[in-house]
Amino acid sequence: MKKIIFFITFLLMIIPPIHGISLSSENDTILYPIQHERQWGYINRAGKMVIAPKYHRAWAFQEGRGRIQQNTGNPEEPRFFYGFVNAQGQLVIPPRYEYAWDFAEGMAIVRSKGNFGFINISGKEVIPPRFGSVRSFSEGLAPVKDKNRWGYINKTGRIVIPLRFQSAFEFHHGLARIQSGEKDTRGKWGFIDRTGDIVIKPQFLIAYDFSEKWAAVKGGDPLPGTAGYVGTDGTIMTNVLFQEALNFSEGMAAVKIAGKWGYVDRTFRVIIPPQFDMAGEFSEGLAPVNVGAACYLSQCRGGEWGYIDTRGQYVIEPKYKWAGPYRGGIAEVRYEIHWAYIDREGKAIWHIGKELSDNPEGKSR
Repeated sequence: MKKIIFFITFLLMIIPPIHGISLSSENDTILYPIQHERQWGYINRAGKMVIAPKYHRAWAFQEGRGRIQQNTGNPEEPRFFYGFVNAQGQLVIPPRYEYAWDFAEGMAIVRSKGNFGFINISGKEVIPPRFGSVRSFSEGLAPVKDKNRWGYINKTGRIVIPLRFQSAFEFHHGLARIQSGEKDTRGKWGFIDRTGDIVIKPQFLIAYDFSEKWAAVKGGDPLPGTAGYVGTDGTIMTNVLFQEALNFSEGMAAVKIAGKWGYVDRTFRVIIPPQFDMAGEFSEGLAPVNVGAACYLSQCRGGEWGYIDTRGQYVIEPKYKWAGPYRGGIAEVRYEIHWAYIDREGKAIWHIGKELSDNPEGKSR
C-alpha cells in the first residue's frame, strides 16, 4: 500500500477513496472492492462476497459498471488492461484499454495507443481516442487537452469551447474552473460558463469546483495569503477569511482558523469551533477529523482519524491512520498496516487484504 501523505487542502476527502465505494444505479446495489490473495473482488454492504476475487485490481461501481484491471498476458509477460463488470460479475466490457476511468453521464474515459477518448455503457467508442488528456463529462461537456491547451467537447466529440486554457475542469452549477493561459493572468484560476465566456476572471492562486453554489478559493489579488469563497454570481466573500477552506457538503464546510480546523454553515457562521488538526467533508451526516497531525507548510501527516456528527460530537473516536467518506452507511479506513470497511458505529464489516477466515462473512466460505 502506497504511503499516504496528507495535504492541508485534503484532496483525499474530495476525490473518491483509494479502493472506491459507490452506488450501482443498475439495481441500487452498493458494492465495495476487496482484496484477497492479491486478487480483487466485491462485497455488499453486509460484508458478503458477491463477486469472487479474480481481478488484478478493482475500483468503484458507477452507473452500473465496475472498473477492473486484468492480466491479458501470462505470468512471465503480463499485460494489464482495463475493462468493466456489471453488478452480477459479468465482464460486460472486456479488458482491452491501457487505461480507463469510471462512468459519468453514461460515458467513461479510455486510453488506447496513448490517446484518450470515451466509450458508452455498452462499450462502444462514441468518441475515439484522439486527445492527449481528458476529464469526465459533467453537465454534458468534458474538458479535453491537445497541444498543451484545454477546451471542451460535447457528447458527439465536437469541440464547443476552443482549446485555449492552461488547465480546465468539469462543470458544476453551470460554471467550470479554468487556469488562464493569457499573458496578463497566466497561471491564475477563474470560471467560465457553458458558452466559454469568462464570468469570474482568473485571479485566484487556488480554486475548487463549485459545490452548493460556493467555491473555495485562495490567494491572488482579492485574497492575498488567505482563503475564502466565491459565489456563482461572482461575489467574493472578503469579509470572512480563513487560513484554508474546503468546499461545502451537506450545508457545511471545513475551514482553518488560527491553526485549527472547524466548520461553518452557508452563512459562514462558525458552528463547530476550530479544534482539529485536519478535517474532511461531511457525507451522510458524518465527517472525518484528525487530531495529532504534524503540519509543515502545505503538508500534514500523522495523528489519528475519527468521525464527528453535525454537532461536532465524536461518533467514532480517533483511532485510524486514514478515514474516508461514508457511502451507503459504510466507510473505508486504514489501521496501522491494513485497511477495512466500517459501519456508522465503527464496527468492521471487512478487513481488506486479510484472510477470508479473519473476516465476519468469510468464515462460512
